[in-house]
Amino acid sequence: MDYPSAVAADPARDFLFRVQQQSDRMMNFFLIGYFLIGLLLATFYDTWLIALGVGGLSLLAYYSVKILLPDSDLYQYVLSAVLGIFMAQFIYQMHGLFEMHFFAFIGSALLITYQKWKLQIPMLVVVLVHHAVFAYLHNHGFRELYFTRLDYFELTTFIIHILLVGVIFFICGLWAYLLNHYHEVQFRQALEMVELQKEAQLSLQRKQNEEIQKK
Repeated sequence: MDYPSAVAADPARDFLFRVQQQSDRMMNFFLIGYFLIGLLLATFYDTWLIALGVGGLSLLAYYSVKILLPDSDLYQYVLSAVLGIFMAQFIYQMHGLFEMHFFAFIGSALLITYQKWKLQIPMLVVVLVHHAVFAYLHNHGFRELYFTRLDYFELTTFIIHILLVGVIFFICGLWAYLLNHYHEVQFRQALEMVELQKEAQLSLQRKQNEEIQKK
């Protein structure tokens, strides 16, 4: 979507463009925070290569797309995937610590600010693929992947885990959609009020002109 070229022609898009810019600025701080968290977690199990490599490449992917395609919203979808990758990175760095899974929910909530429900999809895909592949490998003896601290990740546990993740992502996507919808409704109502005020002023001027002509 080419936002800058459409702004002048559509005030509604001007509003959405400003929402996008505010969200972008906020994401800059969160991405730096995520990278620093990776460095902090590296001190526990000496995972500096993962923190610098995976974290650095994630930031490179996001900012490269953002700089190379400034008129596209593709970078937002890359951001969504990157947040999912950071979650996987943190889980590995902490050797399967369960609490690291909550970064999926944090990332999903952050994406609400863009007011685009579709941004939940890339991160959801990353989370689903990561959990499915790593759980399978973990159960087949690949314990150095550090997906979980459980000896065996049961299918029932996996299904419940994924269903709860899906519910969270659905709720966040719904909030994003409703925020966008409510803002569009409010914007249309504001425009209608402006038009009604203009019509009222024109009607008043016509009446005044008619009274002057009668005199």
